[in-house]
Amino acid sequence: MSESRYGRMVMVVLLLACLLSSFWGCTTTSQIQAVEEKVQKAEAAAEKALQEARDAKAYASERCAELTKKAQKAENAADRAERAAKSAKTSASIAEAMTTKCEDIYERALSK
Repeated sequence: MSESRYGRMVMVVLLLACLLSSFWGCTTTSQIQAVEEKVQKAEAAAEKALQEARDAKAYASERCAELTKKAQKAENAADRAERAAKSAKTSASIAEAMTTKCEDIYERALSK
C-alpha cells in the first residue's frame, strides 16, 4: 500500500507541477492591456496616416485642376501668338510689295 500511496503522491505533485507551469505561460491582465494600448496607438497612427493621405490627394487634385487650367490658358495664348505671327508675316509681305511699288512709282517720277 505504501507503494500506491507514494505513487499517488508523485502523481499529485506532478499534476500540481503541470498546473503551475501552465499558469506561468498565461498572459497577465497588464500584458493584455499593454498589447491593447499598442493596438490602439497603431490604429490611431493608421487613421492619422489615412486622413493625411486623403488630404494630400485632395490637395493634389486641386493643384492638378489649377495647373490644367493654366496649361489651357498658355496653349490658347500660344495659338493667339501664332495667329498674330502669321498675320504679321502677311502684313510684312504686303508692306514689302507696297514698298516695291512705291519705289517703282518714285523711280518713274524721277525719270520723267
